[in-house]
Amino acid sequence: MAFERSSQARHLSVGANNLIKSGGTLIASAQDVLDALGLKNTSREKQAIFGDNQAEQSILDLMEEGISELDALQVQSQLDPATFSQTITMLEISGKIRPLGGAHWILK
Repeated sequence: MAFERSSQARHLSVGANNLIKSGGTLIASAQDVLDALGLKNTSREKQAIFGDNQAEQSILDLMEEGISELDALQVQSQLDPATFSQTITMLEISGKIRPLGGAHWILK
């Protein structure tokens, strides 16, 4: 394996370049190391999150579509404000979502 260097440090890259020319693997990111070793990066795999009721599932589905702003979630979920507030609270308590600040939420 050989690590990539900037073109400004070309004189330092002779050995790495020779390794790559002879069949070595270029390492430009952590994913390249995992690929070279035949390992799977499981830290980025999303696990499906399911709501405990229809109101929770409605909000989770909207968040999976990329909607994160609180007002947009409330309008598009078509839940009344009291039910929406209670549902957001329960989703946070159960660890399914977390606040980002500025009235934005994200799936955990």
